Amino acid sequence: MSTTTNVSPHDREAPIRTFSASLMPLIRIDLPADIKDEFLKTIRQTLTDASDYIVEYRIQVYKLLLTFRETFFIKQGNEVVLEIKTDPLLEEN
Repeated sequence: MSTTTNVSPHDREAPIRTFSASLMPLIRIDLPADIKDEFLKTIRQTLTDASDYIVEYRIQVYKLLLTFRETFFIKQGNEVVLEIKTDPLLEEN
C-alpha cells in the first residue's frame, strides 16, 4: 500500500537564510579604541544572549508540545482543564 502526500506551496517552510555583516563601517573612524572595543563586546554579548534565549524558548515550546501529546482538554463546569490520556496504547510495557 502506497500513500502520496501533496504539499502545497503554502504549507512549505521558507528556507533559512543566513548572512554576515560587518559593523565596522558604522563605527566612526575617530572613535577611541577602548570605546570601539567595548561597543563591539556589548554587541557580541547581546547576540549571544539573544541566541541563548531563542534556544531556551524553543526547548520550552517543545516540552509543551510533548505534554499535549499525552493530554487533552475537557470542560468541567465553567473551566477548561488538561487531563492525562488513559489510552492503553500510551502505557509503556
